[in-house]
Amino acid sequence: GDRHGLALKSDGSLLAWGDGRAATVPPEATYGVVAIAARGVTSAVLKQGGRPVIWGDRFDINNVPPAAQTDVAALALGFD
Repeated sequence: GDRHGLALKSDGSLLAWGDGRAATVPPEATYGVVAIAARGVTSAVLKQGGRPVIWGDRFDINNVPPAAQTDVAALALGFD
């Protein structure tokens, strides 16, 4: 991300650091993670089972179409 970083550990846990809401991990994104993405001021993880969790200053799961909220195989974030 712009002012934050994410690390996916081999046990599926997530670490985040830096400034802003994007570095403040919601509880449901701290375990069972299989993929991560970061951009600007937004962070995202893909959980086991295909559910994305997205948070940050300008974007969250409410901005994602319903069809992309379950059974997801990969994710990426881009700039506005």
